[in-house]
Amino acid sequence: ILEEGVSVNVPPAKRDDYLRHCAVGRVGTFEEIASVVAFLVSDGNSYMNGATIVVDGAV
Repeated sequence: ILEEGVSVNVPPAKRDDYLRHCAVGRVGTFEEIASVVAFLVSDGNSYMNGATIVVDGAV
């Protein structure tokens, strides 16, 4: 669940349930997702392949 976009349509009860199970205790931001994508396409990621990257606030 993110702060913006389609996530704003998530019913409040579902959002609260998500937050109860989320280790970081908050919803994510587009910037946090973008920073992972930026790393994946950067030269700093020249040796990684075949990995699953989970960006979910430790749900």
